[in-house]
Amino acid sequence: MTLNQIKETIKRERKLAGLSQEDMAKKLDIYQVAYSKFEAKGKPIPVKRLKEIVHVLGIDDLDSFDDPGPKGLEEDIKEVLKDIAESLRLMAGR
Repeated sequence: MTLNQIKETIKRERKLAGLSQEDMAKKLDIYQVAYSKFEAKGKPIPVKRLKEIVHVLGIDDLDSFDDPGPKGLEEDIKEVLKDIAESLRLMAGR
């Protein structure tokens, strides 16, 4: 699962829960603009925030996320971490 697929899943789960971005922001004690960046494509989500979002949405089983495919969850996590590292590298190069 790619970072963007995780973001789409979070967005879908938020909407299924009947929560707006503003609702999520309040639950996370952040501004709505900051939360919207977590659902925006290409922007990394800090691991701490991802854990908080998953908790708020009541996702206690990662099966709620789309099937990771044959690579397995460990490989997907590595892929997401590589995406985050690449984003950070690009940001530092500006």
